[in-house]
Amino acid sequence: MKLPELLAPVGSMEHLKLAIFSGASSVYLSYKKFGARKFAKNFSLSQIKEAVDFAHLYNVKVYLTVNILIKDSELYDVAKFILELYKMGVDGILIQDIGLLKIIKEITPKLNIHASTQMNIQNIEGIQWAKNQGISRIVLPRELTYLEVKEMVDFAHSIGIETEIFTHGALCYSYSGRCLFSSLIGGRSGNRGTCAQPCRQKYQLATEDNNGNKILIPNYKNEDFLLSPKDLSLFEDLYKLAELGIDSIKIEGRMRNEEYIATVVNQYRKSLNKLKGQLKSPKNSKIINRNKNNSKNKKNHYNNYNNPNNNNNNNNNFKYVNYNKNNYNYYNEDLKLVYNRGFTSGHFLTRNTDNIMSRKKPGHVGLFIGEIDNFVNETNEIKILLDSHLKTIPEKGDGLLIESTNDSYGFEISNDIIFNKINFDNNKNHNKDYNNKDYNSKDYKKKNRKERNLKERHNNKNYKKNDKNIISIKLVRENKKINIDINKGDKVFLTKRRKISGSVKSILNNADNQSFRKSVISLEFSINSSKDKNIDKIPTLKAVIKLANGKILTFSQKGKKQWEIAKNKPISSKQIRNQLLKTDNLPIYIEDIKVNYSGNLFAPLSQINEFRRNFFNNLKNIIIESYKPTDRDINPDIGSIINNKFHNGNTNNNDNNNQQHHCVYNDTKNQSKTGFSLSLYVNDLELLKNINSRDLDKIIDIEDIKYNGNINNNINNNNNNNNNFQLSRVYLEVPLNNINNINNINNFGGIKSIDISYYVNFLKEAISISKNKDYELVWKWPDIVHKDAKENLIKIIAILKKFDLKISIMTGLLGLNKYLKDNYEVNVYGSYPLNVFNSETVFNLKNFDLLTLSPELSKENLKYFMSNYFNKINSIDKAEQYEFPILEVLIKGNVESLVTRKPIISKKHKKILNKFINKNNIADDSDIYLYDFRDNYYPIKSVEGGNLILNSDEINLKDDIPYLTSLNIVNFAIDLRWKFKNHNFDDI
Repeated sequence: MKLPELLAPVGSMEHLKLAIFSGASSVYLSYKKFGARKFAKNFSLSQIKEAVDFAHLYNVKVYLTVNILIKDSELYDVAKFILELYKMGVDGILIQDIGLLKIIKEITPKLNIHASTQMNIQNIEGIQWAKNQGISRIVLPRELTYLEVKEMVDFAHSIGIETEIFTHGALCYSYSGRCLFSSLIGGRSGNRGTCAQPCRQKYQLATEDNNGNKILIPNYKNEDFLLSPKDLSLFEDLYKLAELGIDSIKIEGRMRNEEYIATVVNQYRKSLNKLKGQLKSPKNSKIINRNKNNSKNKKNHYNNYNNPNNNNNNNNNFKYVNYNKNNYNYYNEDLKLVYNRGFTSGHFLTRNTDNIMSRKKPGHVGLFIGEIDNFVNETNEIKILLDSHLKTIPEKGDGLLIESTNDSYGFEISNDIIFNKINFDNNKNHNKDYNNKDYNSKDYKKKNRKERNLKERHNNKNYKKNDKNIISIKLVRENKKINIDINKGDKVFLTKRRKISGSVKSILNNADNQSFRKSVISLEFSINSSKDKNIDKIPTLKAVIKLANGKILTFSQKGKKQWEIAKNKPISSKQIRNQLLKTDNLPIYIEDIKVNYSGNLFAPLSQINEFRRNFFNNLKNIIIESYKPTDRDINPDIGSIINNKFHNGNTNNNDNNNQQHHCVYNDTKNQSKTGFSLSLYVNDLELLKNINSRDLDKIIDIEDIKYNGNINNNINNNNNNNNNFQLSRVYLEVPLNNINNINNINNFGGIKSIDISYYVNFLKEAISISKNKDYELVWKWPDIVHKDAKENLIKIIAILKKFDLKISIMTGLLGLNKYLKDNYEVNVYGSYPLNVFNSETVFNLKNFDLLTLSPELSKENLKYFMSNYFNKINSIDKAEQYEFPILEVLIKGNVESLVTRKPIISKKHKKILNKFINKNNIADDSDIYLYDFRDNYYPIKSVEGGNLILNSDEINLKDDIPYLTSLNIVNFAIDLRWKFKNHNFDDI
């Protein structure tokens, strides 16, 4: 078992140094463009070079995040940027965009590519796709359970791909890469690095009365932030991650402050070092076999639904380390102090998904320290009964927050605290005024051996079980006229710790407090000591350097000045050795010095020091340069290739729009090559029965559309406008079985298995309905397809095949298309969660039969997209053009804002909802909405494996169809899911 890499976030040069000196094995950072945290400080190009060189000197890897969707107009700039990063020697690049993946492979084939969690690789087919694409590491989704992680890690390692997992920091409510919420409501796209975090805002549920009027449903107590998750922390589960073989554990937080970076990285490094020591000395570690029926182990937090012991197929020798909980509590207190919304182990180990959410407060909650014991309003004295497990005692200069039933009050402690110990057995009160002394000082420990620092009290033999600790604090009011409502039992939180700022400064300024891995060096000093004056007496110094990445470098340097035969006191070997041990603060460890010298020469110490400084300065450059590619690794013509392929391609060429290509047309039955293709999304069999081409005029008012362009003129010459729009495909999504919308608002995270029998019968009937119809029936797969769901969906296809029934598939997941084509010979269509945002993506996904373009593309972006696409298509043989997918645009319907595995409301809130439904006689089939207090209502739908939130407003691009057709886009889609309660088009 090996320890994982500790990967730290870096938003500035100071962050970089703090992360490195706090113990990070690697860091990730971003350019001022092309990163998913556009509002972080980020780095200029020159700063990136400085950061890469500095990190490499300290044996720390650097990964650049280029994890946004790239516009066609940006392809030239991003290609040049990637080349510059490669030349700098970055260790890897983290990406989301599938088109960018193709570009990187073409211009820098040796650059390590990491697939961002925003690429949304959910299963082993996605990992196989990543391997085939040349990706070296995948970042796993944060929504995976333990067993799902295990399956993906095992498979990834079997084909030579590394795995990375988030272990600490903010959680998104939606699957990464699947959230359009911020983009749709405010134009700030998470896929473009500008997320406005709408999940941290207040919301309320709403439904409809019998007249169709919206009515609001009250929230449970103060749970107003319905979509706000807690922060992830797997700090206490590092052994579990190491055991799984995770290659890299990732800390989130490029926009956090210095205290956060230093503290979180440092605590994780200490814990990993401790784990390393226990792994090396198993006899001294408390390793417990989890299969032993030890009653003490039944209460630990591993005993839950995804405990590997609950699966009969798991290794019976599974073990874990029983860490000292007191130490972990103390570390966790520091982690909570720098920032937390409440900690959760996420889907990885959490059985009750309610525990993932932080609905009462979306920001920092601090460290819970106890409750109000008494408050004297006249004297402003507050007495706080401390939590019995607390290690961190508030001090002068710290910040406190008191949360009462109706309000909260925050303040800074401006006076010394008074500490009291009360024994509730004999009701004795021992007052001690510690005057804010340093509890860690030697003097304090000597004078107070029976009352040690509270951090150690659990190990103190004099500590009594019934002892309680109370601190008294004098509250200084900024405005004495404001009445403060503080009551006994109000909760108190420590929100700011003054000492942490001091710790950060000490890490930067004091080498003794720094934790990093040094390069190991062996030195050999040689000089000819011959008395012959004709022989040069110039020293030579050789070094063998072992870097943390496994490289071994050799370097030799000859001095510039002669040494002389000593007249009086010669330089000794010991003096030479001592001078060479002065490493000028380089992060190196000299394990051996060999001195080849007879001891009869002399040189001034200043000369020796100058020789040493020059040597180590050159050695520093040798180490830095060792990370960079050689001239042989870079194509000498790459600059002109980038310019010709991307710079020239970014100009819009309208002439290309008059050319017809197979890739924009439908190739299914009865498709007119000069007509328009229409696809419909449905999830209702009764509606499916009513669909035929005659109903198209109810869906889209064709006669009102004025067409433009060469293709459209051909259409306008046709007298029968209805024939211009051909219904070509129906994308059928199988709805959940026996689900009433309002009663199934919480589809808790895919715990229920797919009902195979229900799916098979539903699809059989759909295939029967669509037989002999003039459209192709396509089964739209769920958006969430992890291990169990995928296996069940494949079983359904196999069952249909036995009945000699074949159906095309639509999916938004990578890798499944190849599997389905290879094993079941079906057409596979790509839905818009694939994030087809630029023309290069089409070329990299050409094994799909159809691709739906991203709904986030603006008119201008789409113009560049289609122009570039046709420029590239024109350079391809006409026969090859038939290998490319059809391109389609969604023109009407509620776009999927996000898909999530997290619950919408708590179980307690669900009880309120049920009472509200019964009291107000709400119909079972009533829709449920998310209300944002801005008169927007977002439909909530339960889908296979989770919940779906739709945008409040429909998109309707009817008036833009002339513009779209002018770009040679002729395939359009309309989403009719959840639209018709009476299953009839007349509702539209």
